[in-house]
Amino acid sequence: MVAVHVTRLLITCFRGWRALDLRPNSHVLLAGVPRSGRSDIIAALSRVLDPEASRGPALTDLWQGMLSVPTVTGTSSPASVADPGQVAGTGVQRAHTAEIEVTLTGLDPDVQQLFDGFLEPVDAEGQAIQDGDADSAAPLCVRLTYRLTYDADADTLDTVIYYPARSNPATGQFARAAAATRRALPVITLSAGRPLQLRAGGNLRKLIDERDPEAAALAFETLRNAVNTAASTLSAQRAISATVDAVLGAGGTNARLGDTPVTSAQVGFHAEDGSLSALLRTLQPSLDLDTAGPLPLTSHGSTATAVLSTAEALLLATVPGAIVLADDFGDQLDAAAAEHLASVLHAGAGQLWLSTRRPEAARAFEPAELVRLVRHGGVRAHYQLPKTVDRKKLPAMRQLHSQLLAALTATTVAIVEGPHDVTVYSASTAGRQLPPRRCPRLGSGWSPRARAATAASARSR
Repeated sequence: MVAVHVTRLLITCFRGWRALDLRPNSHVLLAGVPRSGRSDIIAALSRVLDPEASRGPALTDLWQGMLSVPTVTGTSSPASVADPGQVAGTGVQRAHTAEIEVTLTGLDPDVQQLFDGFLEPVDAEGQAIQDGDADSAAPLCVRLTYRLTYDADADTLDTVIYYPARSNPATGQFARAAAATRRALPVITLSAGRPLQLRAGGNLRKLIDERDPEAAALAFETLRNAVNTAASTLSAQRAISATVDAVLGAGGTNARLGDTPVTSAQVGFHAEDGSLSALLRTLQPSLDLDTAGPLPLTSHGSTATAVLSTAEALLLATVPGAIVLADDFGDQLDAAAAEHLASVLHAGAGQLWLSTRRPEAARAFEPAELVRLVRHGGVRAHYQLPKTVDRKKLPAMRQLHSQLLAALTATTVAIVEGPHDVTVYSASTAGRQLPPRRCPRLGSGWSPRARAATAASARSR
């Protein structure tokens, strides 16, 4: 099975990222400290790859800060991207252009045909070869770039998605990538919203329409007719009609509404505006679990809602070899469900890009698939572990799952040596709730290495 992969992601001046050059090996787990850019990376990929997921541009999509903007090697127009302008009345600089470039490899022959004329040879690391010296038998890739530009004079934002291989942003020449072509890419953005929604836009509605749209349309039309019939029967009931006639007759209102006196026979009841979509918005799921009887889904707790929402997303992500994008995965799930469902996604996706705050979800990934995001002095950075087959290094890699995942979102990590050091550090951690005079002293029963590591950690806080 051919699986399309993102082999390079270049971000320049998009949201909080001034510069990012990320080259994944396979799947990608985005984790790190708060405000380090997890969601921005998923949003950047969505802007380029998923026409259905992209929203309108906003001025806040452009990087801004007090520092000068660096030039990133490999961007299609570094000079224009890196030229910031000052926000009126402040000392803040805002870039007037943001760019997101994605390199895609592993395209099947049918998809390659759609990108004919824009394909480029690729090297062994999955990067586009742009010098013209590539082997004629080299595999092919396609690069797509999302460009957001702000015109301060007109106060307008302009976006374009183009092929950098056949474009020249410096002269305003863009070979635009059509939305229909991008829709042919097997890319799925998981959105964990309210589950079991029949309304338009809900994940359940998407699944129903994809499986059998004709049968779905017939079922919804049957529902509308049944509700209209029931509403008409309700309106004809004497208790309802007599009261409506009394209201219409008060002060001669029935003679003022129309050319002839209005009666209850002319009054009907519908769901909101009478449309099918309005009717479906009013329908909310209920579950009959255990012996509690049928209760609204919200009454069964947040875990049941989160599990069903994730299950819908998983069912949408069953396209073979697809790129799957998921942001803040597992926030509302329990530990066991987060780990299991992340494993299901990892096994089924062609390439999974998942951001999470949950260490349990990270257990589904190999150490080399983890991208650790950090902030230093307000500047974001990323780190990746190298892929290794060295038997001497493999035991150290295994420590990621057994020792370090608990610190997935921590700003500092204390490294200790041996079980006694762990015991003393645990006691000092628990002692944070105690008065200072009762806390264990730094160095009591600690090895020199542990004292040095903990002291450095304390200084970095």
